[in-house]
Amino acid sequence: MVRPAWCGDGDWTISPEPDDHAMILGSAECGVLVLDDQRRSVVALNRVLAGWVGVPDTEAARGASPLAWIVPEFRGEFLALGAANPRSEPLHLKLEGTGERHFDVRGSYRVNARGEGRWVYWFTPTVESSAHERELLGELDSQKRRAAEAVRTSLQIFQVTEKIRRAPRLSALLIGVREEQELYRRVGKFFLGEAIHARFVRLLIADEAGVLQAVYSSCGTAPEDSHGPARVPLCDALALQERDELDPHSWWEPIEHAGQPIGLLEIQLERREQKLLDEAPIFRTWLEESVRTLAEIVGLFQENLRLVEELERQARTDGLTGLKNRHLLVDQLEREVGRCRREETTLSVAFFDLDQFKELNDGYGHACGDQVLVAVADRLRHDFRETDDLYRYGGDEFLVIFPATSARDAAATIERLLDRVRAANAEDESGGPSVTLSVGVAEWSEGESPKDLLRRADEALYSSKSRGRDRVTVAEANRSVESA
Repeated sequence: MVRPAWCGDGDWTISPEPDDHAMILGSAECGVLVLDDQRRSVVALNRVLAGWVGVPDTEAARGASPLAWIVPEFRGEFLALGAANPRSEPLHLKLEGTGERHFDVRGSYRVNARGEGRWVYWFTPTVESSAHERELLGELDSQKRRAAEAVRTSLQIFQVTEKIRRAPRLSALLIGVREEQELYRRVGKFFLGEAIHARFVRLLIADEAGVLQAVYSSCGTAPEDSHGPARVPLCDALALQERDELDPHSWWEPIEHAGQPIGLLEIQLERREQKLLDEAPIFRTWLEESVRTLAEIVGLFQENLRLVEELERQARTDGLTGLKNRHLLVDQLEREVGRCRREETTLSVAFFDLDQFKELNDGYGHACGDQVLVAVADRLRHDFRETDDLYRYGGDEFLVIFPATSARDAAATIERLLDRVRAANAEDESGGPSVTLSVGVAEWSEGESPKDLLRRADEALYSSKSRGRDRVTVAEANRSVESA
């Protein structure tokens, strides 16, 4: 039996690559000939064949023309052996220098780990046999092929079973994820780990403008050779994916939620994984389902993230006017007071109240009242600085925090606003209600609590109300705190 070259018995002039081992498996007592990709010259032959054709040194045969050893009348059939339409039966031919002896020849094309093509031929001496013997030999060959295919299929089933067995780790990976980037990192870990062995993973999510942004890449940043559609409209990328015009080396899966696409998942597989994918339909089915499941999870997480952000926004914002609500006021005022203490600066707050708002609602309806509240909020946003904090305190009351501003300066700014409101009332010929505002302003005193500051501003507001409305009142300094 011929021993493989990697066993070190010297039967081969070159050592085959690991992927070439199949070239000589099962070649007991036969001659083996290896030709280059074009079948023009000899790459290797074993000593069995060398002895038959009379070549004293296998090394010297390298580069020789193989046709010199084939009897001329069989050379055409030999060159056709193993071509695009391989023969089901071996070729019977003669070799030069072997007399009337015939040989059965089988050929196939193989590619080694470096991607080099090789033609491999097995020569077996034949003897005259009966039809019954030839039938038995053919059946034996058929059983050998079926056995080899069964072994190969069993190996594939084992590999796929192992991968599917590890799949439940996905649920464990995703349990407890709360942060967006952590979800992306764990999805990438699943594809890059022992379950799938991807070479590269990337997640592209569309922003509010519908343009894809790379939110995760297993390489840190997208590789330079990637043809992925980052920073292009999602609709264009999906059209490219539908036409198979994206990077052909990657697997592209749309990320959807509620039936609407929101991004793309890109996966590049290792060569061995791609080979298993091509050869084992069960693995392809499982991988497709895994990719779709993860894409759906990412889509659900994105939607959940947006819902959480919207709930948080609603918790912080007044639904009618869009201003901050009073739930944020205490914390913000604490921070501003702390800043005053650290930086030795000042701070003022002002309460605004719509005059006779109940009568306005009763006379014109609540829809009109809501319009007035929205208009007042817009006026406050337009007239005050971006650094001034605006709140709807409740009902028809608004509150403004003026950082680094004295009560006198805040009152002067508010007085100019009231003048513009009065002018707008005078110019309004629609017959709608006239709107006026009463305002109370208080300046923070050293040692004063935020609660006391709000109380003094509220007292100044009621002073404006009691003195005829449509005016600004500045609260007196907190003398008791200053004395203390």
